[in-house]
Amino acid sequence: MEQIFTCPVCGRLLTEAPGRYFCAVGHSFDRSAKGYVNLLPPSPKGDHGDNRRMIAARRMFLEGGWYAPLLDEAERMAAPHLQEGGTVLDVGCGEGWYTDGLLSACPLAHGFGVDISKDALRFAGARQSAREGRLLLAAASAYHLPVADGSVNLLWNFFAPMATAEFCRVLAPDGYMLYAVPGPKHLWGLKEILYDTPYENQTVNPALPGFSLAEQRAVEAEIRLDDPQQIQNLFLMTPYAYRTNGAGRARLEALTHLCTPISFRLLLYRKEEGSAGV
Repeated sequence: MEQIFTCPVCGRLLTEAPGRYFCAVGHSFDRSAKGYVNLLPPSPKGDHGDNRRMIAARRMFLEGGWYAPLLDEAERMAAPHLQEGGTVLDVGCGEGWYTDGLLSACPLAHGFGVDISKDALRFAGARQSAREGRLLLAAASAYHLPVADGSVNLLWNFFAPMATAEFCRVLAPDGYMLYAVPGPKHLWGLKEILYDTPYENQTVNPALPGFSLAEQRAVEAEIRLDDPQQIQNLFLMTPYAYRTNGAGRARLEALTHLCTPISFRLLLYRKEEGSAGV
């Protein structure tokens, strides 16, 4: 499997060895027992990203298959560009559910995942694709990717920050980016419980510098949750867990079932000729 991770100190390509990665001038980074390498620069604030409780909730919810319509449609859009293999980079890969699904649908592709949450990467490292050596993981920021220029065939961004210039830099000249965002009415049934005045999600402007929009599709479905624990898992994996007051939380905790639409937009971009990022 060709390596694309680079040294966060000097920018040189990393070489993988048993238990570690190293560059040509001797900078070395241990690979944890959980299967990822930490390529984040030191920070006085310590670890970043989603906390363990949010990650565990998202993992349990996604494993229930409620977002399978999104993953299935994303696989259909991505597969034609990976029929002969290639390199996939999942930015903000989280616990790896989407990454694992894509690699299962594209058996010739090789995957790399980055996330700033080490707790999330511990879950991702336990997945089948990681165990088979088809997924290498690193703790890293979307805005400072430790990834070689032009080394990625398909960049996969599901609800992660949009670092347009960095994404353009790491993509090959004929590379693609698949971007997933929530639709206006996504989780409307949940919002009706949490808020007195629910609000629609803002529509994302599809224009991105350095990219041309090749295709876009909408994914719409309705889900019904009859398990109070799964209702809580859904809530905890969303930003609403940080924004909801006590009254909204109390209403949610009293629910025994929840019906809500799920709504997503999938936007497939092609890197424009001559665009190199910065």
